Amino acid sequence: MKQSDWEVLWPLVIPPILAYMSDWEAIHRLSGIALARKLLEGAPKDLIRRSGIDQLMRSSLDTSLQRYSDSLSPALFKNATMAMLDLMFKTTQPDSPERFDRLFALLGDNVIGGAWSFGYRMPLLIQTTYEVLPLILEPLGLASVRFLKGMIPQLLHTLVPGEGMKPSVAMQTASLRALQHVINYGAPRMTYWSGEIVSGIAKCWVLLEDKGRDSALSKLLGAVLKDIEKACPEIFLEHMRVIQEHDQKLFAQLKSLFS
Repeated sequence: MKQSDWEVLWPLVIPPILAYMSDWEAIHRLSGIALARKLLEGAPKDLIRRSGIDQLMRSSLDTSLQRYSDSLSPALFKNATMAMLDLMFKTTQPDSPERFDRLFALLGDNVIGGAWSFGYRMPLLIQTTYEVLPLILEPLGLASVRFLKGMIPQLLHTLVPGEGMKPSVAMQTASLRALQHVINYGAPRMTYWSGEIVSGIAKCWVLLEDKGRDSALSKLLGAVLKDIEKACPEIFLEHMRVIQEHDQKLFAQLKSLFS
């Protein structure tokens, strides 16, 4: 549509979309978010900002990202995250302070400080956060290193769960894939975290051996080891040497994963 057409239709289409996005029922929020993402595809950037709709959408999406107890919470979190990213790409400049501020809030407040802190009783919600994490890390790039302290322990906790916790293979798979992105984007800081990651992979391998290995999961464990080796080869070899000294069998098994 032309700019003039958007100007005419704007007051007609925005109220119902915002009403759906702010509805109490999660199913209606999902419909509103889908409509909002479709709107963002074609609406002029200057109109979105000039009308203040970007702030209203962000507020509504932020509320959707804080719904932790609904059966549709995983779907709501995933779609709200993608809509938040769509809105950010539409209304901010690449590498601008405003874009980084929004990404920091999304990762720090909504994922780490939100879903991981308050939605831990919903495994599917946590799995969803792992699945969308790469979408947030990509525009952050190296700036994601400020969140390594929050991301790495959480992802490893899913691989080596505490007593009474039984994460699904799908959840552990999502955790490993997210961990690969964390390693690749945060490669300059992996020297510090490599020991904890290698230790977590080794413990996960032992647990898999005890309960029967999943071939796809084993391949991902090997892929993570390769990523660590690429990020800090000398330190990685030192970690593997320590494992070799303490457990030759485990060392041989781990080496077979990435050799």
